[in-house]
Amino acid sequence: MVEGILVDRGLERMKRNYRKHQWDIKLELKEWPWPYRFAIVFSFDCEGTYGGGKTIKGETEVVPRIANFLAKNNLKGTFNFVGKIAEEFPEIVKQVYKLGHDVAGHGYSHIFLDGLSESKQREEIEKTIDAIENACGYRVEGWRTPYLTYDKVTFDVLEEHNFKWDSSWSRSLWGKNPFEPILEGKHYKMVEIPVDDIHYDTALYRWNSPPEEVKYLWINHIMVTAKEYSLYVFLNHPVTMAMDIKRVEIVEDLIKFATSLRDAWITTCGDIAKRFMALKNVEFIFNKISHKNMIEINMIISNKNNFDIDDLQVLIRNLSLKAEILEIPSKNVVTYSNKESGRKDIGIRINLKKNSQQELHLTVKRHEYEKQ
Repeated sequence: MVEGILVDRGLERMKRNYRKHQWDIKLELKEWPWPYRFAIVFSFDCEGTYGGGKTIKGETEVVPRIANFLAKNNLKGTFNFVGKIAEEFPEIVKQVYKLGHDVAGHGYSHIFLDGLSESKQREEIEKTIDAIENACGYRVEGWRTPYLTYDKVTFDVLEEHNFKWDSSWSRSLWGKNPFEPILEGKHYKMVEIPVDDIHYDTALYRWNSPPEEVKYLWINHIMVTAKEYSLYVFLNHPVTMAMDIKRVEIVEDLIKFATSLRDAWITTCGDIAKRFMALKNVEFIFNKISHKNMIEINMIISNKNNFDIDDLQVLIRNLSLKAEILEIPSKNVVTYSNKESGRKDIGIRINLKKNSQQELHLTVKRHEYEKQ
């Protein structure tokens, strides 16, 4: 392991080479970890009778069943709890959290937030934080607003309380992949994870759609997502699922189907947000040398998030190049430790086939949209 001044000299040397030659070398980091090509999140809004439902069986029966089903298949889901539900059924929240699932907030009393005063929105959010923390000991970092309603005040309060992600924006309007939200010109340092607000369970069953038809519609969405290499966040309501056992069974069938797809990353909103912010903080410095039939690129990936070596190698394998990668030998992966910055850097040599018709792209995918 090389430390201190050697690292700084190496970085400076590569910076000088890059400035001197100004090569148009670009690389692209994919959103999803190697070897996955697309991502799926199974999310559940646990709101009981506060969202208009007529039974609490969704929370007392369906939530434990689905949470256990996911865990038995070594999967994690995202469970968004209304604060009052967390107060009434703390053992359910605790059970979900102990199984390793993502636990997030969904309002305290499940009321429309947009247009409410700052004090009222603050009360709804802070009471939800406290209710969930009292139930399972975890301070939530994720949020989905009731009825998917929000305004700038909502995000101001969420940012004040250090929320890492929100999943309230429409997939059909704002795109399929995560991005950093902008509201009324303000850029929020959290990750927005768009959710399907059209083909969710309550909307589909409202028209008495048979569960089997709903299942095949959702399977079709998964296959389209696979072709687009994008993200699909399922939105389900345990209170709706509790009305017919077949609705529970088709969600379990859907989970089984998703696990059969080897290139599907079945994950949580929390893990999506962590990866997005990690990729955002990766920097690249290049030095290119051309040979007769090869292009040799010496590259340092400067990692501000202090990944361990395994995480960094995953990022390296996800470099998407518009040229064929011949090899990434592990012996050429070198870790550095900079004591002054407390940051780990990694260097790697990649050999590429030379092809004048192809361009190597360097971009970190990052999407920003502003609500109109």
